[in-house]
Amino acid sequence: NLAEELEKISRLTDISFLIYPDFELNTYIFDIYNGRNFSASQNTRPPVIFSSKFDNVASQDYTDSVLDFGNYAIVAGQGEGVNREILMMGDEAASGFEKSVIFIDARDLENNMDLPARGAAKLKEHERIVSFGAEVLTTGPFEYERDWDLGDIVTVHNKDWNVKIDTRITEVTEIYETGGFRLNVVFGDAPLTLGEKIKRDIKDI
Repeated sequence: NLAEELEKISRLTDISFLIYPDFELNTYIFDIYNGRNFSASQNTRPPVIFSSKFDNVASQDYTDSVLDFGNYAIVAGQGEGVNREILMMGDEAASGFEKSVIFIDARDLENNMDLPARGAAKLKEHERIVSFGAEVLTTGPFEYERDWDLGDIVTVHNKDWNVKIDTRITEVTEIYETGGFRLNVVFGDAPLTLGEKIKRDIKDI
C-alpha cells in the first residue's frame, strides 16, 4: 500500500507529506513539509508548552512503554548457515537490561548493501513509545494553526508526574459539538493497536 510506505519513509526521515487539490490545474498536488520546532529547548522561536500550569490542557494521559521495544538488531540477509550475511547494528552503548535485541529476517533483499536500511527501518518501528494524549483547551495562550499545528515539535509538561518532554504532534482531532469546539491531541507516537501489531507481524512473516 503506497500510503503505508510513505508513512514509513516519513517516520524514518521526520518529514511528512500531504496531498491537496489544485482546482485551477484540475489535479492533486503531492507536497512534503517539515514541522516547526517550538520546544522549550530551542531558542529561535517562542516556545509552546502544554501544561496545566498554562491552563491550556483539560486532561492528560501519559504512556511510557517498552513493550515490543528493541534498540539493537541482528539483521540476517541471504545465504545459509555460516555463509549467511549478518549485520549487527543499533545502540552500541546499551548493555545488560538496557539492551533489547531483535532479529530481522531480511533474506528477501537481493543486495546485502540494503541491510542497514532495513535494520534502521525496523529499529524505528521498535522504538520505545513515549507519548502524551491531551484535551487541549482552545482558550489557552497558544492558538491552534497559528502558534502550533500538526507536525510541530512542542514541549509537554506534567508537574504531578514529574515528566517534561519535547515531542512532535502526531495527531489532532477536531471535535465540533453543540457546547463548542474541542481538540484532542496526541504528542509522540501512540502505542500500536492490536490490529496494527498483527498487521505488521504478518507482513514481517
